[in-house]
Amino acid sequence: MDPWRLMNFVMIAIFVAAIVWLYRGDKEAGHVRTVTWLFLGATSMSWMEAVWDWVLYYRFNPEQFWLMPEWIPVLGMGGGLPYIMPTIYGPWFVLVNFATAVWMVQRNFSLKQIFVGALVLGALEELILEIPFLLIGTYSYTRALPGFHIFEGQAQYPLDVPLLMAPVMAFITVFIAVAIRREQARAAGTGTPSNTSTFFGRMRELRAFGGTDDRKGINAICVIIAAHLVFLMPMIPALIMRVTGLKTDIGDATAFGWPAYPFPM
Repeated sequence: MDPWRLMNFVMIAIFVAAIVWLYRGDKEAGHVRTVTWLFLGATSMSWMEAVWDWVLYYRFNPEQFWLMPEWIPVLGMGGGLPYIMPTIYGPWFVLVNFATAVWMVQRNFSLKQIFVGALVLGALEELILEIPFLLIGTYSYTRALPGFHIFEGQAQYPLDVPLLMAPVMAFITVFIAVAIRREQARAAGTGTPSNTSTFFGRMRELRAFGGTDDRKGINAICVIIAAHLVFLMPMIPALIMRVTGLKTDIGDATAFGWPAYPFPM
């Protein structure tokens, strides 16, 4: 087996360890916590990675990941989705942002500061997490906006990517931070219930968004829908850039043996 294939098993091990950690935390808390619901939401949207890859002219290295066949509808976009992708999204989007949220709450950041900080840190997290994988040839962005990227060739990294992903990272960070703060307020006897006569008030009371409503079915449905809607946000400008043919800088014309994507589509 190619030693890089071991990455698949490392990712699975991290996912299993995360599940165990979340389960123990939920058991100690006596309920499914917000971080766990968001982990579910992030995992559920992992299939959208295939569309994201196509939109961004992005290719996975088939020597490092086992990829789904390109003929599979949607999941075959972008050269094929790695079979282990569902194990990557939860740790990638939630665990790092959980640590960020805890850090900001401990320092008594205001909600506005948490939001702005989450956007900035989210962009930095995305950039810092991706660069090592680019440098070892795990994947490649074959096209980028002219002059708006770092590195050249196969390791080319478009700088619009961290900007596009920042709102997704911030969404998760903010909701975890809000949940922690509301839990602290309830413990101190200073918490205030939401106005459940409105739609957003009822949503706010769901445990998935920091409330106390533990109904599993409605929490699961709402957090999955919310995660998909949030991931759609960066898809729109990214798709516009692709359809209008703005990404003209070719990183690698034959990344991992595949020819560059047809241009602009």
